[in-house]
Amino acid sequence: FSPNMKHIVSMGYQHDMVLNVWDWKKDIVVASNKVSCRVIALSFSEDSSYFVTVGNRHVRFWFLEVSTETKVTSTVPLVG
Repeated sequence: FSPNMKHIVSMGYQHDMVLNVWDWKKDIVVASNKVSCRVIALSFSEDSSYFVTVGNRHVRFWFLEVSTETKVTSTVPLVG
């Protein structure tokens, strides 16, 4: 869970390798991206604006860009 208790991140297994960010209260995926390496650990920043994944020979920062001006009606790609 993110520190603000708004999001949870799930990671697909070896055949799908898709990282999903969920708004768990609404039960919807709000961001998604395919990864090329196995993710071993994940940690959110204190302000919940980004999280970090680590794995075999990689460290990646994923930024959750949430705009208060526009409403998102579909899943958006993660920036990482």
